[in-house]
Amino acid sequence: MIDREAIYAATFNLIDSQKATLGIKTTSRHLQHIEDVDPTNMPAFFQVQVDEGVMQVPNVPPKFTLYAEWWLYVAHPLPGDQNAQAPSQIFNPLVDAMQQAIGMPPASGGAPQTLDGLVHAIMMNGKVKYADGSLGDRSIVMLPLAIIVA
Repeated sequence: MIDREAIYAATFNLIDSQKATLGIKTTSRHLQHIEDVDPTNMPAFFQVQVDEGVMQVPNVPPKFTLYAEWWLYVAHPLPGDQNAQAPSQIFNPLVDAMQQAIGMPPASGGAPQTLDGLVHAIMMNGKVKYADGSLGDRSIVMLPLAIIVA
């Protein structure tokens, strides 16, 4: 069988271990509503366990795919401030760093992130979703992940 908690903890640690370098002020595996996170505690990173798929064939060990989402909240000045950065200027470098953490090129030359052999690979799984400035002085990014367990 697989050790789900070890896998999800190691996946979370890919970003949590870099939070100071990335300038992320809040990290948690408990998703909070964006209105409940004070802008002074942003950027904020959350990991959510979403779904699980199992492929089982007789006489072959099952193949698991765990699905998670990485949520990023950023605070920014309201539109109209001439000196303000656009929300995308704040979150794009963080999204790049998050994608590099899972082994997306060019960080590893294309080698998959295996969590030191705990999983076969972690990959992006679908569209990255953005709420870019549509929430006043806050924006959201959601990155969908698939964690392939061999």
